[in-house]
Amino acid sequence: MFSLKYRLRLIVHLFAESYKLLLINQALYFAQLMVYQVMFLTELTLFIASFEMKCKRSVGLLTNTN
Repeated sequence: MFSLKYRLRLIVHLFAESYKLLLINQALYFAQLMVYQVMFLTELTLFIASFEMKCKRSVGLLTNTN
C-alpha cells in the first residue's frame, strides 16, 4: 500500500489541480461575459445609429415639404 505521506501529497496535488481548473473556468466565464457585453453594445450602437438616420430622414422630409 502507499504510505501516508504519499497519500497526503496526492490529496494536496489533486486539490491544487482542481483549484487551477476552477480558476481557469472562472476566467473563461468572465471572457464569455465580456464577449456578450461587447456584442450587446455593438447591437445597441447599430440600433441607435439606424434610429438616428431614420429621424434625420423624417426631419428632412418634413422640412422639404414645407
